[in-house]
Amino acid sequence: MFKLPKALSQVVGVQLGNSGELTTALPKNINNLKKWYDQVLKSLPKQAILINSTTSPVWPYPAYIFKKATWAVIDLFFFLPNLTMTSGL
Repeated sequence: MFKLPKALSQVVGVQLGNSGELTTALPKNINNLKKWYDQVLKSLPKQAILINSTTSPVWPYPAYIFKKATWAVIDLFFFLPNLTMTSGL
């Protein structure tokens, strides 16, 4: 459930740790995100709905992670065939 922000952050050159730490990394190719997404869909039963979280209580807000890419990330959420949620904790 929390793998989507990690995968997206790698595309913009940020490594997001499990405890919320951010480190700079080389940006990954967007094809890595596509491969990750395809693997997730293969692991689900047919017609399943996946709810992806965009944040968690231990992680910074998406705007802090993605910076200038935040609006592109939000736009991406609307085109995914699954649901996204933002934790309000």
